[in-house]
Amino acid sequence: MSEAQKWNIAKNYIKMRYVYEGYLPNTPYHLISDSEMCDAFLSPDPEVPCYFNDYYYLQNPDMQESYDYLIKKLRQHLNTKKADPESYVLPDWVYSYMMGVVIGPMSPEEDRRDLLNLLNTPNIGNEFRADTEIDCHRVSEMWLLRQQAPQDEPVTIFGAPHVIKSLRLEAAAIVE
Repeated sequence: MSEAQKWNIAKNYIKMRYVYEGYLPNTPYHLISDSEMCDAFLSPDPEVPCYFNDYYYLQNPDMQESYDYLIKKLRQHLNTKKADPESYVLPDWVYSYMMGVVIGPMSPEEDRRDLLNLLNTPNIGNEFRADTEIDCHRVSEMWLLRQQAPQDEPVTIFGAPHVIKSLRLEAAAIVE
């Protein structure tokens, strides 16, 4: 499957989800522009509700700098997509946030529980808490530093796919 085909499937899913959840108007997804979809994910206006702010909010003020940098990198890619909607393809790590794959405070309880178990920090209610952000940041930073190629993806405070992968490899005693 080509990158363009993968993007078309992803963006259709994202548009349908955002319509269903109320971040986009109740319009057929194929009539919604990529620019509208990007703004529904991370609005340029901090007063306008958007998917990212509702699903991936900061709980630990000590992580503010990392959180702000994540938002900055997301905005860079979204703005590039809005400026060049026909040829620019968002990186996979941006797709993962837009589709809700990254584990955060609003993720399903089962996903939060699995992440907390991998982090060896289970808690009552399987809550994604301020200390979970610190643990995810530590794992993310270590994983991204190990990569040989230059990374565009920023260190994260959430359970991004690379955080889960790193934790699973660690649990299997493949990486230290």
